[in-house]
Amino acid sequence: MLGIADRRLQGAVEPETTNLFSYVAGTCDVDGQCTGGLFADHRDGPMNPPSPGDDPGDAAPDDTPGVFIDMHSNAALVLWPWGDTSTDSPNVDELTTFGRRIAYFNGYTPEQSNELYLTDGTTDDSMYGLLGVASYTIETNGSDFFEDCASFEANTAPTNLDALRYVARNLHAPYRLPAGPDTVGIAANPDLVVSGDDVTVTANIDSSRYNTSNGSQTVYDIASALAYLDAMPWDGDAGTALTPDDGAFDSSVEAATVTLPTTGLASGRHFVYVQGTDTNASAGTPNGAFFDVADASEIGTIDGSVFAASDHSPIAATITLTSETGPEMHRATADAATGRYIVHAFPGLFDVRVSALHYMAQTITGYSMQAGVSDTADFGLLADCVVFEDHMENGGAAWTSQSPWQIVDDVPGNATHVWNTPNYGDNLSRSLTTAAAFDLTGYSDVTLDFDDRCDTESGYDYGYVEYSPDNGSTWNQIYSCTGQSGWQSHHLELPAGANDASALKIRFRLMSDFFNNGPGWAVDNVRLAAGGDMCLGQQVLDRIFANGFEPD
Repeated sequence: MLGIADRRLQGAVEPETTNLFSYVAGTCDVDGQCTGGLFADHRDGPMNPPSPGDDPGDAAPDDTPGVFIDMHSNAALVLWPWGDTSTDSPNVDELTTFGRRIAYFNGYTPEQSNELYLTDGTTDDSMYGLLGVASYTIETNGSDFFEDCASFEANTAPTNLDALRYVARNLHAPYRLPAGPDTVGIAANPDLVVSGDDVTVTANIDSSRYNTSNGSQTVYDIASALAYLDAMPWDGDAGTALTPDDGAFDSSVEAATVTLPTTGLASGRHFVYVQGTDTNASAGTPNGAFFDVADASEIGTIDGSVFAASDHSPIAATITLTSETGPEMHRATADAATGRYIVHAFPGLFDVRVSALHYMAQTITGYSMQAGVSDTADFGLLADCVVFEDHMENGGAAWTSQSPWQIVDDVPGNATHVWNTPNYGDNLSRSLTTAAAFDLTGYSDVTLDFDDRCDTESGYDYGYVEYSPDNGSTWNQIYSCTGQSGWQSHHLELPAGANDASALKIRFRLMSDFFNNGPGWAVDNVRLAAGGDMCLGQQVLDRIFANGFEPD
């Protein structure tokens, strides 16, 4: 942790610290008024009160922008002021809420700095104390202060990049936005349109994404969601209301949709932002997507339908155009009710891929998109082939389990039987492994679906999903989790190394450290499937009795 004098500012020492302080806070007078730094001064805090009690206790306004973060190894924590006293900081409620949001992404334990141990001279205390800016220390999760590259690349980097992206979306008002729901997924479909065509915007609004491994947090239901075209939610635009996909905003997690007209929009790139509001009237963290508008004479078009080859029922597939000569990529989604889609691209050669959950993808290579030309292409997708499926309701014969793995029916959030690791101990590496090895010769595009609740000690005890192509001789990690108190559903595409595997196994491996543990890692509804030539050969399509002409 960088050693700078805290809000009491006893005096900085190292030149690196002095330069950092000058850059962030600027020049501060004896009354703690700072000017010329990266952040404006939004809080009254004296330079050197003789005791913490002499701090005036003024909170920074809730519209104070910006976030200061100090990152270093090694304790897997998200910390906020104060660190030199057990007294709450004036903005403690807002700092706690934001800290638990950040910790959701990296899985670290969120806590006030003094809970670790009392600290004096920390950057988060200094920047918050003098400036009022929301300030945090993120202690990364390495096995050592100097973490090996493999561990850093597999876990520390991606989880903290997710956390920092969330921080970036809150910079406008970090004391306000985290209290409301997060827009966690947003897409514009299609992402390239002719002026006058509609763009469908879909978004997932979620109030529940807190890390509550160290305290509870009230979660409110979603009340509404608004879309803003080429404007941020706080720019004064009234916004356009999204409609909940299930008919009502009445839960803490909602999927919602809105259709935006593009008539009159200039050619070029346009942005759309979605912000949700909860029943506590808190407007949350927005997220954005973009789409491009072009003249019809400048782009090529493909339209048509996607349907199940077995019965011609519509499929909500994703159509992806990837340029063969550059980074250009475009996506569109087929309508779930009709299967209809339309996708555009600028002239060039593209690979066209049509994919949908639990169906075999189709790809056309070298498709020529020509300016001003519109083609029609319909796609009938074949179902993938289920290699293994278990909902855990018929016992554990399909698995080889090591203690503490056991089938139970009392895991919160799931009323059915699941595999779980209740009361797991310390220093464990214990697996739940498919008893059979599956022969995938001739199969490709292997996928794994499962539900889990990885309620382990956050940042210390982990669950790993791994596959072996050679009957357990070698294992490859495809998923990890820690400190996840709610159920989640996963759809994983296995690497190419799983294709044509003659003896493929799947295992769920729990690893714990030497101290403390959590309620356990629960797993349910495992589905292993694949496509490829072998799956194609198993497809039987009865054209005679399709479309309602079934015999009695």
